[in-house]
Parts: sequence; C-alpha cells; structure tokens
Amino acid sequence: MKTIFLLILIFATPIFSSFASPSSTSTYATPIEDQLTLKILDMANHFQERPTLFIQCQLRYAIDCEQLRRIFFEKLHVLERVDNDTAMIKVLLTDESGPQGILVHSKWSSNDDISMVDFSLPDLLLPTEFDAIKIQTEMITLLAQGVLPHIRVKSGLGTEEIIIKSLKNGTTTPPGNSNGPFYMDISLSGSSFRSGIGAVNPDGTSAPSTSSVFANGSVLLNNSTERTRVYVSGNASYSKNTQPGPGNTTLSAENFAPSLLVVGVYSLTKNKRWNVAIMGVQFANPGSNLVRGRNIESGVEYNLVPFRVTESYEFRVRATASNSDDRLVMANDRGNTHENYYQAAFQLYGYWLLLNDKASLTGSISASKNLSHAGYYSASSQLSFSFQISRGVRITTSGSYRYQAKNMRFPGIPDFSNPLQTQFLSGYSGGSYSTSLGISFILGKGSSIYSRDRRFQ
Repeated sequence: MKTIFLLILIFATPIFSSFASPSSTSTYATPIEDQLTLKILDMANHFQERPTLFIQCQLRYAIDCEQLRRIFFEKLHVLERVDNDTAMIKVLLTDESGPQGILVHSKWSSNDDISMVDFSLPDLLLPTEFDAIKIQTEMITLLAQGVLPHIRVKSGLGTEEIIIKSLKNGTTTPPGNSNGPFYMDISLSGSSFRSGIGAVNPDGTSAPSTSSVFANGSVLLNNSTERTRVYVSGNASYSKNTQPGPGNTTLSAENFAPSLLVVGVYSLTKNKRWNVAIMGVQFANPGSNLVRGRNIESGVEYNLVPFRVTESYEFRVRATASNSDDRLVMANDRGNTHENYYQAAFQLYGYWLLLNDKASLTGSISASKNLSHAGYYSASSQLSFSFQISRGVRITTSGSYRYQAKNMRFPGIPDFSNPLQTQFLSGYSGGSYSTSLGISFILGKGSSIYSRDRRFQ
C-alpha cells in the first residue's frame, strides 16, 4: 500500500499544482479514491470524445465483477464503458487467494497510440478482515490509479514521466502461498434420534416410534484446487438400544455402523457457478437392516449466489441421480433381502456467515424419488450452526427432520420385543427427527482457505 500511495503522490503533485487554489485545498482531505476521480475528470476535458475503457474482469474472490463495473462507471461517468477490446484503455483483473488475504493482479494496456506502453501497478492485497465497503473502495482506487497514467499520456500531460515510470515499475512478485491444497477435518459428535412418527405397519396397524442415542466420529481428508475438489470421509457411529423385557429382564442391543464416502468434484467454470460430481458411499448398519450398502451418485450443482469475500452468504441448487445396492439382514416388506434401485434427488442449499465470520448457519431442503418402484419417496430439511472457537477448532449443532413414505430396507412386521429389530425403525416410514452436538478439529496448511470450499458439501 505504501508503494501505491507514493505512486499517487507522484502523479498527483504536478496536476494539482496546475489548478489548486486556497479554496480548493479541501480536496486533499477527501479519500484517495475521490482525489483520483477529480484528476481524471479534469484531464478528460482535453479529449474531444469520451475515453473508452474495457474492464476484462476475471475476479473470483475479491468482488462481484458486474457490481465493480457499475459502481466505477457511475463514479467516473466521463469514461465510456466498452465490453470488448476495441476500447482505448484495457485492463485485465485477476485474483488469487493466499495466506494473507486476496491478491488482485491488474494488467493495463492500450493499442491505439504507438507512444503508449503497458503500465503495471503493484498487486493489491485485500486482507480477509476487510469489509465489503473497504474492498469496494480499494478496487475502485486501483482502477482509478490504472486509468490515470493512460489519461495523462493521451492528454499529453507528463507522457515521458509515465513511460519512464512504467518501465521501472514492473508488477510486484506475488508472495508465496504457504497454504497447501490439503486439509483434514476430525469430528466427534453425539446425537439423538426419534423415528417412526405417525408410521403404520403394512397391515394398517399403528407402529410404535422409537428413540436412540448415538456417538459419531469421522475423519475427512480434502484436496481443493481452483477447478477440482476431492475428499474422502470415514465415519463410524455406535449406539445402544435398551428396553424392558419379559418379567423384570432388560433387553439390549448394540449397533456399530461404519461408512466410507469418496467425492470428486470438477468446476465447469472458474467462478465455480457450475460444478459436477461423482460420489461413492460404502456402508454397513445392521441396526438399520443393512449388512452392506453401496451407493453411486452423480450430480450437477449451480451457484445461485456464489460465495465471495464481499458477500456473507451463498445459495446453490443441486440435482443428482444415484444407484443403490442394499444387502439386508432381514427381508423387507417386499420380501427381498437384496434391493437394487435408482433414485433422483433435488436440493436447495444455503450458507450464511455471522458474527464477523466466526459463525455460520447452513440450511438445506431436499426431496428424492425412487425411480424403480412407485410410492417410495422422501423429503428432508436440515439446519446447522457452527462457531469457530479458533482457526482449527469448531463446534457445531444441528437439527433435521425427514419424512419417508416407504422404505426399501424395513422388514414387513418386525418383532418389537427384539431390540435389534426395533432399531430398524430408524429407517422406517413416517416422520423422524434428530439433533446433534459436536466438535471439529481442522488440520493442515490449507485449512484457513480450503475449509470454505463447499462444492457438494
């Protein structure tokens, strides 16, 4: 920022000396952005026609491109906006995320004057703690700084000085990114589950609902790049169901349910509006009537509102299609111990940052339909709240509700005196809800940046 400020003073001094007066000294008290605007407006009077500017914007993190163009041309109405490279002045804006914040690169050029040389400004570093207004001001100041020397050359003011300065002032070498593409998330949580709400047996009689308490642990290893995301998550849950038995006895059953999830995501566009993914899940859960289950899913995701540093929220829609292969402990209500079926699902996902980015609120609603058998469908909603205690420690609480018309895994009429079969109700038709509270530890050099990568989260 010191280098940028010195450049502004070099450009500003000879110009202000030509038209400043005691009554106009208050100009120096205005923000740098406004001083640059006044200089450009004054020098543009030397042109017979409005100078044209093409802002080729490829920003992914700093600010929304169209918002930046709109605000800049509103402030500098003397410049004419052109959306192609026929403009008198052209700038290419790109950015990248780094350990200290967002680094913005600008490359300036002009092709209609042989005396004009490319003029490079130092990279602009936007710290992550900047709010939207500060980032907007810094970006507009950067654009004004780049336009200023071109306007001076075009107007014949200080041509030699600008050319000499541009040759000496090459683009600053970006600082190295100490963040690797990997991070690890280790999570421990406890949850309670109640299901079978309003459920009925296949014979039309009312079925009892059940509740269980679970302990869950998971390890997620993530690798993120600009275009790809790959993560592997291993999860295990343990539960114990106890209920009164005949006489004064107690019946109990323990259940251990492991799963492995592998997800690969590819971004079709650099701004991450379109993502495609393929997911594979392998799991076992005898308490939900599963000896072994396998699910292969593919999907497409579109960002309605992409997450940026200047925004505190994002919204996405997702559509997926999957194939499931279930091996069951007991025959389901169709009399099968092996089910293979296809399913389609749709999801709306939202993410909000709160409390100076230390907290987040995540919500989703989804619906799915079994494409192989009529009458098997479900809908669910979930809301999660997370608070970042420190850079690597986060606590999360969540609640969810799910309705399922029928379930391919549930046996016809279970033996409700058997605790293990009672646990099958966790996948029974009807309504169910769950709550959880957990703590997460995020490890790795990439955790500060890539843990915000929510592509197919």
